[in-house]
Amino acid sequence: MALDINTAGCELVKAVLSLYRSAKYFREKEVLATMLLDRAIEAGRLTNEVGLCEESEESGYAKRALEELSKAMFALKLMAEDCVYPQRKVQPVAALGEELKALLKLYVKEEEKPLPPAQPVPRDDNEQLTIPVENDGGFNDVYTGKV
Repeated sequence: MALDINTAGCELVKAVLSLYRSAKYFREKEVLATMLLDRAIEAGRLTNEVGLCEESEESGYAKRALEELSKAMFALKLMAEDCVYPQRKVQPVAALGEELKALLKLYVKEEEKPLPPAQPVPRDDNEQLTIPVENDGGFNDVYTGKV
């Protein structure tokens, strides 16, 4: 099943909710599970915004959704490695996360890299700068340190 940007966020949240409800948590594992759920909900919300917003705003929402999705997938990985969730339940959620990641990357526009700053032109220390002014009475003459 191919993901659609309008439904992808909801699908992610449904999958994480199903996983979240499948385990019992104690102490720090509850903190990680809550983090996983919160990040997945935020990633889902931002993904939904990509589908609803103006085209000029899509890239910004997609970048933020990718950040939240990355945090959620990291929490999922930690929980799987700690055997809170069995691998057979983690695999569909991880696969959905990867599919969503690929979908969101389609909406991220690469920013133009700014030009490097201009390098100053080396100047000769003995060079004298003059400002051409007519009839100023010598006011704008170059001072050479002599009176």
